[in-house]
Amino acid sequence: MDKEQKQQQQPKGPNKDFMINSLRNQLSEATLKVAEGDAILGEYFIQLQQKDERIKELEKDNEELRKQLAGKEKSEK
Repeated sequence: MDKEQKQQQQPKGPNKDFMINSLRNQLSEATLKVAEGDAILGEYFIQLQQKDERIKELEKDNEELRKQLAGKEKSEK
């Protein structure tokens, strides 16, 4: 058998370079999606922190108003 016949008899598998490039592209896309997800989570985290601070402010204001109301009720009696 000559070289040409041996090559024809060997089963052809997937192109190695194509597979490597395809996997690299898939990895790049997955990395991009993870980065986008991280950015969205970061935005939500900042929003939650701001809302948490606002809730604490409102709770403090509420407590002060309750004290004022209690003081007025005592002075009216």
